[in-house]
Amino acid sequence: MKADKSIISREIDFKGRKIKYFEFEYHRYSLAAWRDDCIRNSGRPSLAVTIDRHRDFLSADHERLFEFMNFKDDAGFLDNVDKIAAPANNDFIAFAFYAGYCSDVLAVAYEPYHELEIKSMIQQGEAFYGADSQAHYLACMPSLMDTFAPGCDFQRTPTYREFYERFNAAQSVILDIDLDYFTYQSPDDAIFMRRAEDIRNVFEKIKPDFTGLLDKVTAVAVARESVCCGGTENASEIKALLFKIFKEEYGLNLMD
Repeated sequence: MKADKSIISREIDFKGRKIKYFEFEYHRYSLAAWRDDCIRNSGRPSLAVTIDRHRDFLSADHERLFEFMNFKDDAGFLDNVDKIAAPANNDFIAFAFYAGYCSDVLAVAYEPYHELEIKSMIQQGEAFYGADSQAHYLACMPSLMDTFAPGCDFQRTPTYREFYERFNAAQSVILDIDLDYFTYQSPDDAIFMRRAEDIRNVFEKIKPDFTGLLDKVTAVAVARESVCCGGTENASEIKALLFKIFKEEYGLNLMD
C-alpha cells in the first residue's frame, strides 16, 4: 500500500478571526502545520499543545537535525519531513524545536515507556536549543484532565509552575491532535476507540480552561494515525466525534 503523504489544509472562521486547519495521516507531518503557523505569525512561533497516546519527543542526533534544515523550497521541506524524521513519528518535536517552528511544547500523552526510552527523550525542565540558539521547553502531562480540569496537577503542582507560567504567557497556540489519544490497547494488542460518552465527559469537565486555550489557537493539526487507532474506521469515527464536540460545545467548526 502506498503511504498517504497528502496534507489537507483550509482556513476556518472562529470568533471573528481566521485559524488554519491541517489534516494528514502521519504525525510527523505536524511539522508542516507548525512551520506554516510560524510563517503566518511573521516568524513568531506559537506554543504547541500536542494531544497523543505516545510521547513523540525522542531526541534526534545533531547531524539529522542539521540535515533537516537543508532544504530550498516547500517541496524540499516536505521531502525532508518524509525521509529524515523517524517513520515511527516519535521524534518530530525535536525537529520542530531545532527549526524554531514552535516556542515550547505541552504534550498530553499517557502511554508508558521503558526507562531506556525515557532517557533518550527530550528532558522536561531542561532547555532544548534550536539552530538559532533559542531555548525551548517541554512539559508532559498524562491526560487532558490532568492538564485542563479545575484544580488539576498542571495548575497547582510546583513542579509545573514555571512551564504553566510560560503556557499562560503564550500569545498564540497550535492545537495538535493525534487521534490515537482517544484509543486504548488491550493485553493482546488489539486497539479500541474509547467510549464516546467518556470522551464527551472529558471535554465537558475541561471546558472552562479548554475554551481559554481555543481563544489563543491559530492552527489546528489532526493526525489520523489510522494504524494506531485500530484502523481507518476507528480514526474516522473519532474524528467525527471530536468535530461534533468542538462544534457543539466550543463553537469551533472544523468540518468541510
